[in-house]
Amino acid sequence: LALAVLLVFVLAAFLTARLLNGKNKNVSVPDLTNQTQSQAQQTLIQDGLKIGTVSTVASPAAQKDRVIRQSPLANTSVKQGGTVDLFVGGGPAQIQVPQLIGQDYNSAANQLSQQKLTPKRVDVNNPLPPGRVVGQTPAAGAQVPENATITLTVSTGNVAIPDVRGLTVPEATAKLNNAGFLNVAQQVLPPPMDYPAGLVFGTNPAAGSAAPTSSQITLEVAQAKPPASPTPPHPTTPAPTSSAPPTTTPPTTTAPPTTTPPHS
Repeated sequence: LALAVLLVFVLAAFLTARLLNGKNKNVSVPDLTNQTQSQAQQTLIQDGLKIGTVSTVASPAAQKDRVIRQSPLANTSVKQGGTVDLFVGGGPAQIQVPQLIGQDYNSAANQLSQQKLTPKRVDVNNPLPPGRVVGQTPAAGAQVPENATITLTVSTGNVAIPDVRGLTVPEATAKLNNAGFLNVAQQVLPPPMDYPAGLVFGTNPAAGSAAPTSSQITLEVAQAKPPASPTPPHPTTPAPTSSAPPTTTPPTTTAPPTTTPPHS
């Protein structure tokens, strides 16, 4: 009986020592990069380790739902049974597009670059000062991934001159004023075609061209046609009269008187 009790104590001591030695054993942390969380957990279990804290962080789209970092690092020696923290990719970070309309383009582009967004400039005719941002796509407040392109519509400070041909001077002036052109002059010129007097037949600069709204626009107004001069009557030449040639009377010959011989 005493021998049996002794054997039990010896066996217990052996098992306890083995267990304690197992807990104190060091293992090398495996490389978990690019594994899914489930794959990483299986790898750690096989090496006698456990998953610790799992954090989701911004990552390239290709690394979404994959381990991109770990702590401790791969090949670090740790106690068996220890934990490894994982940092799993959540895809590209979402950034809120700022309000940029009304800003100078250079300032707006710099702000986008600081937020890891890419500015793209598109110039348009607009009466606002040159370089002013007058539109943006996507709109302010939209959520976009890092490096997304934000299109900024930028004013050139120019406006297309409207076509005012065929209008009266007051009508043409009002149309130009509505487009932002307040400096309107006029010049009366012979029109290039048969055009009603007093109507606008062109502008300088020409319609459709772009110019600053401070530019002078000259209306080319059709000049009245000069009155037609009366046509003098054509002189009439009397038709020549033909006179009959004079008739000549042939000379008459007088017969010599006949003499009667005397009677004997």
